[in-house]
Amino acid sequence: MIRIILFFLILSGSLANSTSLLAENEISKTVNFNYFGEPISIRFADNLFSAIPPNFDDKNISYLCRRSNIDKLKPTIQDLALYQSELNLSDWLFYKLIQDCAFEIYNDESQEIQRVLFCWAVLGQLDYKIQLNFSQNKAFLSVFTMDKLFDVPIKKYGVGWMVEVSGNAANNKTGFIAMYRANQFLNGGKIFSFKMDRLPSLTNVKKVDKHVKFEHENKFLTIDYQIDKTLINILESYPQLSSKNYVDFPLSMIAYNSLIPELKNYTDLMSNENALRFLLSFTRQAFHYGSDSEYYKKVNVSFCPEQTLFYSYSDCEDRSILFAYLVNEIIRRDVIIIDFDDHVAVGVRLDKFVGKPISHKNHYYTYCDPTGPSNDLDIGDYPEGLIHATYTIVGK
Repeated sequence: MIRIILFFLILSGSLANSTSLLAENEISKTVNFNYFGEPISIRFADNLFSAIPPNFDDKNISYLCRRSNIDKLKPTIQDLALYQSELNLSDWLFYKLIQDCAFEIYNDESQEIQRVLFCWAVLGQLDYKIQLNFSQNKAFLSVFTMDKLFDVPIKKYGVGWMVEVSGNAANNKTGFIAMYRANQFLNGGKIFSFKMDRLPSLTNVKKVDKHVKFEHENKFLTIDYQIDKTLINILESYPQLSSKNYVDFPLSMIAYNSLIPELKNYTDLMSNENALRFLLSFTRQAFHYGSDSEYYKKVNVSFCPEQTLFYSYSDCEDRSILFAYLVNEIIRRDVIIIDFDDHVAVGVRLDKFVGKPISHKNHYYTYCDPTGPSNDLDIGDYPEGLIHATYTIVGK
């Protein structure tokens, strides 16, 4: 009798283990790829979204969202979320990781819809406010954000915008005029952020040496520094944001540790006013001036400091953002970005303002124009026609 009981206990245990193994086998596959030089390994269920209906409706979407499918996604989401935390990824960079993973799992050209469904399901399970649109044989994923973007399909939605992020829409109308909409995750609690509010923690970065020359007080000077080329590649993946999003974005540690000490070697013994003059000489002359339309074929391109230090051509907006960053880091003075109709400059809060000040929040800021290439304007001097022009303050 004891032997019979033992037999059934062993048999039941074997069945349980067998069932467990079957469940594990559904997610036993892993996909391995590089994400901006970082090795990534993600578990996935290879039969998820394998059968795509010819036409989408409520019934079909509900079938795709059934619990058995969502359960299959859990290990994948766990792995993705762990990389998001370890690599300190913003929402946009996290989405790019999800999208890269989708391209590796569904790597056939005919699996475009599966890739979009995968990204939609992952973001939806993470409680992002998103929408899925279907038009003929294409799927379009849009996320809700409070950030205004340019050069991407976007439409007003309540107090924010819906932004098409799948990359399948050729223009604004394509991604939002749909034969069917899946709103399962449209009530999500998380608002998608495109802000570049932190540096990713990547280990396999590429460095680029830079060598610039400029003139200050009749002396020709040379500054050598390095740029994090991996960060430049990451920034190129971002949609174009308004300039206020670039103001507080920091330099990479590579650029910071090579550039800031070089500049401080000159400014440490200077007064604040003379240090400002030195930094103006640097931002005005170390780079070539060029308009966005001429050199980047876009109406408006804004650079964060690292990009201005890397690219050969920049305009008044880019140099003002770089100058404001350098003043903050080197002179430790509060700054504002001054946005005129067709020009951008910087205001610096000194102990005693110079020239006609810019008033903002009960403080006075000295006008500084970092654009160049002319280096004639002193601190407090305005270019012709701007001293009485209207402006807005960006960022602060």
